[in-house]
Amino acid sequence: MGPHTTDAHAETMRDPSSHKLLGAPPASPRLRVRPWWFPEHELENPLVLYMEAWLAEMIFGPNRSLISEIEWISQALLRVDTVDSGKMAEITIYGRPSVKNRMKNILSNLATWHKEHHVQRAAKMKQLEEFLKSRSSNNQLKPVKEAPADRQVVPPQPLEVKKKIDS
Repeated sequence: MGPHTTDAHAETMRDPSSHKLLGAPPASPRLRVRPWWFPEHELENPLVLYMEAWLAEMIFGPNRSLISEIEWISQALLRVDTVDSGKMAEITIYGRPSVKNRMKNILSNLATWHKEHHVQRAAKMKQLEEFLKSRSSNNQLKPVKEAPADRQVVPPQPLEVKKKIDS
């Protein structure tokens, strides 16, 4: 077993070329290495779709965190870019023609479902707001009346249990 070195000592022993690599700016997020499972010839003729940016966020997750999982499952490469000042998302699909069509159908079905769900939630929220407004306006107009003195409810008293004494 060799002697233990401190981090400072190991830093001085590194190859000088590694300092250049460590000091280099990070690669652009648009640059990606082609996955090993994806054939190079399928990068030609991509399919491009456009959808609203909020729908793309719902489908691909915050910060597009679900893209790699979707790519692995579907065997298609995806690139999602925001265009039109962040209002629209451009989705580029790479892969075999059948895979591109399947991804297009999946994404359009997901977009339709999310739109319908959004409309349903908005309708439910509106109904809830109307219900709460009507309930609060009814309570303000009609104050609670107290029961007359002869009809006031008296809370029940606990029952007394008496033991029968046998003599």
